[in-house]
Amino acid sequence: MAVSSKITQWLFEENISVATMLGFLSIPFTVALSLETGPSYYDFTIVSFAALLAGLYYSNRSTATKRAGLRTGIIGGLPAAWNSVGTITSGWAISPGYAALGVAFSLLWLCFALAVCGFVGVISAAIGSVIGRIPPFRRIGPQTV
Repeated sequence: MAVSSKITQWLFEENISVATMLGFLSIPFTVALSLETGPSYYDFTIVSFAALLAGLYYSNRSTATKRAGLRTGIIGGLPAAWNSVGTITSGWAISPGYAALGVAFSLLWLCFALAVCGFVGVISAAIGSVIGRIPPFRRIGPQTV
């Protein structure tokens, strides 16, 4: 199985498609917030809120909550690549050697940022799962069979 088909299967798995959509929906809001404050600032608030909603939706299935939070966090964290591009372009202005260092550090930054976004997503989804077990919120998630 090709890597692209595995990624596509992971993104659009039947059980977690709501988390995928919440992750994609958080991207424009994160970009808008970052445009307001500048490219060197990245805010996890929108990603955290989207993962909280995913945790609330999947609150009656504990294993799905963690995966949904991770998926929402990683997909919602994709705007962190914007900061990486800024580092690479500033390196090209100095010299090709600095550009190579910029690419290396940008890839490290992107991996770190996606890991942090995934962690924030899992924690937020766990909080959403706890909130989802409170009686007024029990009817929000999908029904278990």
